[in-house]
Amino acid sequence: MFLVIAILSLSTISDLPPSAPGAYRQHYEAGIKACRAGQRADFLKHTLKAHLLNPNHFGSRYNLAVAYAVNDLPAKAVSILRSIAATGFHMDPTKEPSFASLIDREDFIAVRAAFERNGHPIHHATTAITLPQKDLYPEGIAYDDRDGHFYISSVFHRKVVKCRPDGSATDWITPGRDGLWSAMGLAIDRSRDLLWVASSAVDQTANLAKRDKGKSGLFAFSLKDATLERKAILSRRGRSYNLGDLTLAEDGTVYCGDGAGNTLYVLKPGASKLESLVRSAHFRSIQGLALSADGTRLYVADYSHGLFAVDLARRSVQPLAHPQSYLSVGCDGLVRHGNRLIGIQNGIRPHRVVAWTLGTDGTSLARQTVLEANNPEFDEPTLGTMVGTDYYFVATSQWGKYGKDHKPLPLEDLAEIQIMRIPLKDP
Repeated sequence: MFLVIAILSLSTISDLPPSAPGAYRQHYEAGIKACRAGQRADFLKHTLKAHLLNPNHFGSRYNLAVAYAVNDLPAKAVSILRSIAATGFHMDPTKEPSFASLIDREDFIAVRAAFERNGHPIHHATTAITLPQKDLYPEGIAYDDRDGHFYISSVFHRKVVKCRPDGSATDWITPGRDGLWSAMGLAIDRSRDLLWVASSAVDQTANLAKRDKGKSGLFAFSLKDATLERKAILSRRGRSYNLGDLTLAEDGTVYCGDGAGNTLYVLKPGASKLESLVRSAHFRSIQGLALSADGTRLYVADYSHGLFAVDLARRSVQPLAHPQSYLSVGCDGLVRHGNRLIGIQNGIRPHRVVAWTLGTDGTSLARQTVLEANNPEFDEPTLGTMVGTDYYFVATSQWGKYGKDHKPLPLEDLAEIQIMRIPLKDP
């Protein structure tokens, strides 16, 4: 029984870790092979070696607990499970058949209770804006502090709405205007009066022409009159792109990430073409981006592998070091506020909003604080933005509420859109 369950666990937790390729990958894959062959001792040997090479990788940590359990090392299995529970991850370990021999142990019962506590709500968020258009399918949000308006992107409708804090909204960029596909991440360049939109032609894009599938790009619209000012497109036959988020430097440079091609791109001031900045085996699915305060580093949230720092001068990538009790995988939206990174983790259980305090070196995490978790109103929260010292974010993107044809479910199956707010205190 352990063979099937262990492989299932591997597939549901994560993919290859950021140290791949190399020794980690060798032992990681050897452990999988041994598991499939029913070779329990080798499964443990290789999984342990992989874990020692990369102790913060969440998937291999879980697999190590399984390997210990099936090799009759219950205390070690429970110890690993305890470290997973310390991250805030929520699951029921009794549903793993490989842990059946542990169920009556007092230490396992205590760990199970810790996992149960991770399912309790942590609430600091309140609903700030409610949008009545249930099938908006929002993704990104930006705020213009000069007139107090929010801009919210729509995945399905290929548009950007402009709304007041009272929820009254109008289509600021109408559906598909200027060739816009699904509107994803947003960023405002106040110095140049521009709203930047990351846009991708995906399955959920309404009225998508077959020739456009897989294309992606950046669009810049004037905040004065919504006219298109700049446009840079990624398009190549046989290749798909997916720009999901972006961030801006003070000089107007735009950084964006292609989640389909594991590549970071840069659009320099005045340029008409996106330039490849970094393509790395560290990345599996690039999501949120944020610049360091001095503009020398780009922080990257990778859905499968966690948080990274990119040295922009050297174009080098390194994982953000952190204790094993922190969990940074499954992060979508990412912004920086002072010396903290605020992230939305919709790829783990529970969905949550987290603040990570950066270490003084800028390449490590010194503190993890869960700001919101187990909120019953959440329906796949996505991206957020800072408004002074308040964090506003899309709480109900409803990504899971498309039909098999990638079209919206009936309106009666959808909810009003909620934008939530969390006041941030000094760490």
